[in-house]
Amino acid sequence: MSLVQVTHNTTASPQSCWKLLGDFAHIDLFNKNLSKSYLLNPQDPIGVGTRRQCDVSDGKNFLREEIIEWKEGEYYVIDIYESSFPMDRQSTKFGLLPISGGGTKIYMNFDYKVKFGPIGSLMNALMLRNFLSKGLQNVVNGLGEKAVELEVQTQKVA
Repeated sequence: MSLVQVTHNTTASPQSCWKLLGDFAHIDLFNKNLSKSYLLNPQDPIGVGTRRQCDVSDGKNFLREEIIEWKEGEYYVIDIYESSFPMDRQSTKFGLLPISGGGTKIYMNFDYKVKFGPIGSLMNALMLRNFLSKGLQNVVNGLGEKAVELEVQTQKVA
């Protein structure tokens, strides 16, 4: 198994960040790697067992994910149970930590195992790990930026 960890500090509050992160169906609002995301069973309440599909911006790839752990306002863990990527197993912990003095530390821990044995391990070492790191960094950065925008919009309305 390989692990990629990324973080981003934002001036936005944990509540503003969670408003976006906790909207499990719409990760595409801040994840620029995706063209679309949606719940596979929209009638289900959000929490453990909720499933979504994420369609990648390239128009070819996808991920199907299920929440396996949920702590309201703090984090969730998803199992990526099906995808078009060359991986056997994938899971992600996506969460928020308040920063003393204000703001939020956003983090993602992506745990994965590549397919294709030694060739897959070599591919991971040469390019996949770096590609994943950059992509996941864009996700946490996007969440932070969108949360700040949300707070600015809220202040304008108030």
